[in-house]
Amino acid sequence: MRRTKVFDKIVAGVFFVTLITFLLPLHAAGQAFVSRVIAQGGTLVQPTTLAIAPDGRLFVGQRDGRIHALNINGPCAISAQLISEAFYGRLVTGITFGPGGDLYLSHSDGQDYPLVNTESGMVSKLLAPSYTTRIDLVWGLPRSKADHAPNGVAFGLDGLLYLAVGGFTNAGLRSSQFNNQDEIANSAAILKIDVIHGGVPLRHATGFRNPYDLVWHSNGQLYATDNGTNGGFGNYPVSGCDPNQPGIDPGRRDDKLNRIIPGGYYGHPNFARGECVFGGGIGPLVYLSSSVQGIAEYNSGRVPSLLGNLFAANFTLGQVIRIQLAPGGTSVAAVSTYASGLSNPLDIAVSPDGRIFVAEFGAGRITEIVPLDSPNSFGYSAVPDFTGPDFFFDGRRRADIGDQYSNGHFWIRRNNGNGTFSPPGGLNSAEGDSAPPGADWQVLAADFTGDGYGDYVDRSRISGDFWVHENQRNGTFDPAGGFDWAFGRSVTGPAWEILAGDVDGDGRADIIEHNLVTGQLRFLHNGGTGYDTFTCAGSSAFRTPVGPDWRLLVADFTGDGYADVADFHIPSGHFWIHRNVGGYQFDLNNWGEGFGNVDPAAPGRWATIVGDFTGVGFADYADVQRDSGEFWVHENLRNGTFDPVGPPDWGYGLYTPWLGWNIFGLPVTFRHP
Repeated sequence: MRRTKVFDKIVAGVFFVTLITFLLPLHAAGQAFVSRVIAQGGTLVQPTTLAIAPDGRLFVGQRDGRIHALNINGPCAISAQLISEAFYGRLVTGITFGPGGDLYLSHSDGQDYPLVNTESGMVSKLLAPSYTTRIDLVWGLPRSKADHAPNGVAFGLDGLLYLAVGGFTNAGLRSSQFNNQDEIANSAAILKIDVIHGGVPLRHATGFRNPYDLVWHSNGQLYATDNGTNGGFGNYPVSGCDPNQPGIDPGRRDDKLNRIIPGGYYGHPNFARGECVFGGGIGPLVYLSSSVQGIAEYNSGRVPSLLGNLFAANFTLGQVIRIQLAPGGTSVAAVSTYASGLSNPLDIAVSPDGRIFVAEFGAGRITEIVPLDSPNSFGYSAVPDFTGPDFFFDGRRRADIGDQYSNGHFWIRRNNGNGTFSPPGGLNSAEGDSAPPGADWQVLAADFTGDGYGDYVDRSRISGDFWVHENQRNGTFDPAGGFDWAFGRSVTGPAWEILAGDVDGDGRADIIEHNLVTGQLRFLHNGGTGYDTFTCAGSSAFRTPVGPDWRLLVADFTGDGYADVADFHIPSGHFWIHRNVGGYQFDLNNWGEGFGNVDPAAPGRWATIVGDFTGVGFADYADVQRDSGEFWVHENLRNGTFDPVGPPDWGYGLYTPWLGWNIFGLPVTFRHP
C-alpha cells in the first residue's frame, strides 16, 4: 500500500458477522452490473485478501489474522463463518488454494510499525477440509517496518507458489518514513517457492517497490501490480550503490501493472542485490492511478466481452479498474473505471459464475458485483419447467395452458371459462419466444408484476440469475435481450428446485427455494421492478418430505390470496396441502388433499399441473396425459377436496404432444418421471 498507513491496530469484534443484502450506490462508467454488500460487521474487520475455494465458498483474510468463509450460493445462502484464528495477531495479506484444497497464506508481524520484526514474514497453510490445522512452511521472509509486507500469493502451472514481497524503502535509499531500513536480498521481489516439497524461496523477478498482488492469467503469463513512490518519503540513488548518498526525491509516481518476466528487473533499487539504477530495467505494461492493490482475471463466460480482462482494486480512489489486454497479453488495449464508490477496496476475487467480489478494507465489508451484458440485455429465455400458481394470461383470472416447441417458441391456449381451451392451431391468448431448451436453463411463470397477467422468468441453472419478462397485455411479452422488468438471483445446485408463488400475499409472485435433501423452504421476496429486487425473506420451520419420490406443488389452494404448498408423492399422485399461515410459515397439518392420475406401468406418461382454472380464487389441478396431449381439470371444491379422477371433470383440453414439443404448463407443471 502507499501514502496512508491503512493497517491500523487490530480492532476486536464479537464472534458473528452481520449479513447485508442492500444495493450499493456504486457508479458505473458505461458498464452494466448490480451490486450489494454481502457481509459486514462482527469479527469481519478490515479484510485484506480474498480467494474462491474449490467448494465455491469465498474465503476472506483480514488485518488481524482471522480467516472467514462465506457461502455465496444465492441470496438466502449468504452466510459467514469464522474459520480460523490460528493467525490472530498476524497481518494476513495473501491467500490462495493449492493442491488438495488446502489454503495457503502469506502473513507477517501485525504489531505497530516501529516494533515490527523485519524477518517475520511466513508462508503457512490450513489443511482442508476443516481449515483448522495450521502448518508453517516458510519462515524469515522480509517484512518492512512501514506498511510493506509479504503480499499476494498464487500457484503457477509449474506447481510453485509465487509470492509478491514489498520493499523496505520508498525509492532505494533509506529514509525516516521507512524507519531507516535498507533493502535486503529478498525484499522488493517476486519469489517462487516449492511449498509442496519443501524448497527454499528463489527470486523470480526483482525491482518492485510494493507489489501487492499477482495473478497467473489463463494466457500463461504472470501479472502483478506495483505501487509507485510517494513524494517526501525517501530518495532514489544517482551515484551507484552508495547507501549514504543524498539522492533525489522522486515525487509521487503512478502505480504500475507489470508483466512478469523471469529474471527481470523492474526499476526499484536494491543495493543488496547490486541493483542501483532507479527506473531502469523492464517498463510496465501500463501506468495506473494510485493506489492499485489486488488483481484478478475475469475467467467466466457470464459476460463474454469481459473474458480475460483483469480487474484491479484502487484503494485510494475507491474504484474497481478494468484492464483489457491486447491479443497475446504483452500490452494493454484499454483501461477504464468499472465501478466506483467503494470504501478503500483492497482485493478482488472472481467466482466461476462470473461474480466479482471486493474486500472493502475501509468499511470492513465484502461487496458482490454481478456484471451484466448491457443495461437492458440480460440473456436468453429458458427451457419449460414451470412451477408457479395463479396465471391469468388473458387477464380474466383463469389459468391458461400452452405448449412450447424445442426452438423455444410458445403458445398460450386460452381458457374459455366454460371447461374448454382453445386447441392447438386455434386462437392463442399470447405467444412468445425463448432460447432453444437446454439443461442450463429453467422457465418459471407467475404474475410477478402484480397486474393480474402472468409473466415469465428465465433462470440460469448454472449461475442462479433470473430475469422477469413482463406480459405486455397484448398477447406478447418483453423479449429476451430487451428491457426486463426485474433481475434477481437464486441458489444453484442439484439439491435445490426453484418454484414461484405469491407467498406473502402482496399480489406479486415470489421465488421459493426448495431443498430436495433437507426439505427446507427459503423465500426471495419480490420487491418490484429493478435490479436485484428479490431479497431473502428467510426460511420456514416447515419441512417437506424428501427423497426421489417427492416434489412440491405451490398454489393458492385455500383461496386467501397466499400461496400454499403441497407435498406431492410421485408414485401415487397423492398430494397433501399445507395452508400458508403468514410470515413465510405453513401449517404442519393438512388442509386438504388430492389425487393426480398415474400409470405405474408407464412412468412419465402423466403430469400434474395446478392453477385457478375455474376462476373462483381456489387453485384446481389438472391431469395431463403426455402421449396424447389431453388434460382434464379437477375443480377445487373449497373444502379440502377436489373433483375425483374420472368424469365428470370441470374442463378438458389438448396441447401439442408431438416429438419436440413440451407442455408450457402454466401455472405449475409437474412431470412424473
